[in-house]
Amino acid sequence: MITDQHGDLYKSAPALQEVLSHYYHIYNPAGTNSVTKHLSPNLEMILVLNFGPPIPFSFGSEPPGTYHLEQITAAGPLRKMLNYSLPPGADAIVLNFHLNGFYRVFPTPLDQYEGAVIPITLPYIQELWQEVKSAGVQQRIDLLNDYLLSLVMESEPASKPLIAGKNYFHDPVIQPAKAIAANASLSERTVQLRFQKYTGYSPKELLRFLRFKAVINTIISQKENKPDVFDLIETFGYHDQSHLIKDFRLYLDTTPQQFIKALKDDNFFVAGSGRDKNQDLK
Repeated sequence: MITDQHGDLYKSAPALQEVLSHYYHIYNPAGTNSVTKHLSPNLEMILVLNFGPPIPFSFGSEPPGTYHLEQITAAGPLRKMLNYSLPPGADAIVLNFHLNGFYRVFPTPLDQYEGAVIPITLPYIQELWQEVKSAGVQQRIDLLNDYLLSLVMESEPASKPLIAGKNYFHDPVIQPAKAIAANASLSERTVQLRFQKYTGYSPKELLRFLRFKAVINTIISQKENKPDVFDLIETFGYHDQSHLIKDFRLYLDTTPQQFIKALKDDNFFVAGSGRDKNQDLK
C-alpha cells in the first residue's frame, strides 16, 4: 500500500464491518497548494461528506473538474480511476462500502442508477452533515457509526447466497457464478441479476477486476524495480500484451508503461491505503 500524506484511514464500528470497510479522512491544510490525487478503481460504492471548499473530480480520462463535490455525494461502483484535486482547506470524510453494504443503507437496486454519481436521500442527512462538520475527526467517525447503525438493514434473503460465495472469487479452479447457483439451487442468470441489483456489477466483471487489481498490487509492490510487463502477462494469465493493455485502458485510461512511470509521482493510491489512525490511537 502507498502511504498518502493527505489522508488518514479509520476502521468502521465492528457492527458495521460487513457494510462499511473503512472511513477515509482527506485533507489539505489552508495556505498550501492544491494537490491532485488518483484513486484506483475498486468496484465499490463511496459516500463523501465534504466540509471544506468544493472538490473538483472526474473519472478516467474525463476532463479535470467534470464534477464538483459540494457537501454530500455518492459515487460508484468505481469502475474507473477517480481523479480529484484537494484545494487549500480541503476537509472531507469518505465512507467506503463493500459488497451489498451500500444497498443495506440505501435500499435501491444499484442497476437502476445511470452514471457514476448518484443522488442521495436519507433521513436527517443535512442535519447530520451540520453536526459532523463542527466535530473533531474521531467524533465525526463516532457520529457516522451511530447514524449508519440506526439505518442499516439486515441482508435480504436473496443476497445471502452471494455473500456466502464471496470466497469463490479467489479460487482459480472454481466458476463462482456456477458454484453459487448450484449451492443455492438457482440459475446462473438469477445469480447474475442479483449481483447487479445488490452490488451494481456482475460476477464476470468482478473476476476481471480482481485479476487486474492483483496486477496493480504487484506493480505497486515492485515499483522501485520496474516490473516486466511480459512477466505480468504470464503470471496473471493474460493472452498477450494487447489483452493486458485493454484492461489498463478500461480501468485507468492508460497503458502499463505509462502507469509504471506515473507511480513515481506518488499521487496514485488504492482504496484502504493511507495511515491507519486506529493504530495511532492504540
